[in-house]
Amino acid sequence: MTASYPVALLRDVQTASIARARLEGVDLALWRDDEDAVHVWEDRCPHRGVRLSAGRNLGHGLQGVYHGWTFGKDGSATNVPAEGNKAFPDIRVRTIASEVRDGFVWACLADSDAKPVGLEESAGSILLRPLHVTAPVDSVRAAMAGWRDLAAIVTPSASNTCVIYARTTPIAGQAAIETARLWNFRLCELRRSLERGA
Repeated sequence: MTASYPVALLRDVQTASIARARLEGVDLALWRDDEDAVHVWEDRCPHRGVRLSAGRNLGHGLQGVYHGWTFGKDGSATNVPAEGNKAFPDIRVRTIASEVRDGFVWACLADSDAKPVGLEESAGSILLRPLHVTAPVDSVRAAMAGWRDLAAIVTPSASNTCVIYARTTPIAGQAAIETARLWNFRLCELRRSLERGA
């Protein structure tokens, strides 16, 4: 069974824009449609391979930057300007199985019934900014083994890079911002240590 991983904070996927992420070596384009649904697609136009994230979010689909092809919410080509603005439903962007949950956008590269777990939202919980690390996923997971009071998932970006998504709760007697700073510092120290090869 293929796992589902967080690929972005939901708040970072804005209306009328396109966010970028990477999962297991696949570049992703994340966008909100005009009904506020979030879509995750491979960040590659099927025509010339140019990044869709360089194009425009039209609300009802994405328009590629290179030849202006438009792809609807289901990923099919709805408008090809050089062909008299015809639709070509058999030409499709690769759409990625995704889910919005607990303040994250989760994605799974293969058809799977794997459910995202591990970062459930609770009252007063603190969502930390994602942290990119240039180190193998297994090394990062091993370095974080035994850490308490931090719920974290390490998303593999490519063979030697990953992103840590984490949530925690305020330390007793401490403001939420201070707890967030403490964990951000600790995570940054971990990254420096791993990237130095220590």
